[in-house]
Amino acid sequence: MAQSRDNQRSAVYRWNHRIIDENPGLQRQLTESECRQLVDEIWKTYFPTQYPPTVTIRKSGRNAGYHPTGHYIILPPWSRVVGYVLHEVCHSLLRNKTIARNTLIESHGPTFCQLLLDLIDRFAPGIDVIKLKRLGKTQKPRRVRFASPFLVPKPHTSMSLAACTQPE
Repeated sequence: MAQSRDNQRSAVYRWNHRIIDENPGLQRQLTESECRQLVDEIWKTYFPTQYPPTVTIRKSGRNAGYHPTGHYIILPPWSRVVGYVLHEVCHSLLRNKTIARNTLIESHGPTFCQLLLDLIDRFAPGIDVIKLKRLGKTQKPRRVRFASPFLVPKPHTSMSLAACTQPE
C-alpha cells in the first residue's frame, strides 16, 4: 500500500469543519460507548469478517487520528461528534489492505471525500450530501475534489446511525 502526497488536506479540513459547523446532525456529541459502537457498526457494514480499529478515548489532546500501524483511532474530547468520528473511520476504511492493495492513496484525496459523503449519507440520516458536495466544490480559495461515487468502496450490509445508538 502506497501513500501519495496529500494535495488537498487543508482544503478538506476547512470543508470538513464547515460542514460539521453547519449541520447539527454532524455536531451530535457521542459518548465513549457510542463512538466505539459507531466505528464497529461502520466496519461491520464494509468488512464484516475483519476486526474494526480499536477506539482510544483521550481525556485531552489536540489531534484525532487513525493510526494504521496499530489499527486504532484516537479521539480527544473535541472530536467525539458524529462528523469527526466519520472522518477518522473513513481513513481506516481506505487504509484497509483489502481496498488499498497496490493502490496509491491520498489521505484526503477525492476517494476519501466521496467515501466520507457516503458515510454521512448512510450514518447521519437527514443531511443533504448533495449540498455538502456543492460546498466543497465551490469552496474558496481551494476547491475539494471528489471521486465518482462508483469508484469508492461499497458496504456489504446495510446499517445506520440509529442502529448504533443506545436507547435512553
